[in-house]
Amino acid sequence: MPDPEPILDVAGGDIALSRHLSKSLRALADRTLDPGLKSEIRAILAGQGSVRDLMRNESFNQVLDRVLPTMIQRAQMLPDAELRRLAEQGRRELEHLRTQADPPPPIRLRPPPLPAPPVRRDLSPEIVEADDEYFREHHRRGWLV
Repeated sequence: MPDPEPILDVAGGDIALSRHLSKSLRALADRTLDPGLKSEIRAILAGQGSVRDLMRNESFNQVLDRVLPTMIQRAQMLPDAELRRLAEQGRRELEHLRTQADPPPPIRLRPPPLPAPPVRRDLSPEIVEADDEYFREHHRRGWLV
């Protein structure tokens, strides 16, 4: 059974930070189009790897290179009052995560299977022949004609 808090070591033993990092990684895994990154994050969340492994993942580093400069620039432009408000909001969020009784919900390691594509034999012979002729003609004459 996977560790309910697989990121606790990286979070310095802080359960709230561990849960926050797990939540952030789940969001990244849900939104990335890179299957390798998605798979690595899901393995980490299942306790089969370490967050430190992400530092060697090119896709993860590309996400950081794309997102971090903008986020840092936005944070530097915020007024002090807004920074204090956001810091307080973050502290409240971490406190909530610290006192949360239930571990975060488990993640699915495998996406649901895709439906099988239609098979050519389901098509009428006329359609198959027309399709074959179309591609034979393009192969013979070229695709730009």
